Amino acid sequence: MLGDVFINYRRQTDSGVAGRVYDNLNRALPDASIFMDVDKLNPGDDFEVALARSLASCKIMLAIVGPQWAALTDEQGQVRLESPDDFVRKEIRTALQAGVRVIPVLVNGASMPKKSALPPDLQDLAKRQAMEVRHERFNDDIAAIASAIASQRRGGRGSGCCTGWSR
Repeated sequence: MLGDVFINYRRQTDSGVAGRVYDNLNRALPDASIFMDVDKLNPGDDFEVALARSLASCKIMLAIVGPQWAALTDEQGQVRLESPDDFVRKEIRTALQAGVRVIPVLVNGASMPKKSALPPDLQDLAKRQAMEVRHERFNDDIAAIASAIASQRRGGRGSGCCTGWSR
């Protein structure tokens, strides 16, 4: 097995592209264990316990970052990422603190958030090399992500992994 991959995303804005990434990575990396909450959690599972268990075993987190990722607000108009209880924030914070390789995956034309736009516990995310998933180059971008994931097992950068890298 290549090692566990955890897909982190915002359901409200990026669930469609996250699902496509998940489905295509499962086909590209049949030996990998890829976690996405809607596919791996069963009815009645304790959501937080299951997420914690998956995060504890993951080697790579793909943080799906859409154009509204850092600015999305809750029902009260508060920026979700500013809440310590926001699941996207909690998952990324946990991965960063555990030394997991976190790869920001920019979707739908998003760009990397600036360090100053992130809460202190997520500011290391701004230093991470990002990859893109573009609609018009979807298959090539997924192949690049799959190559990057596979290369982690070998300890290197795998052939073809450099296409799709972005800052």
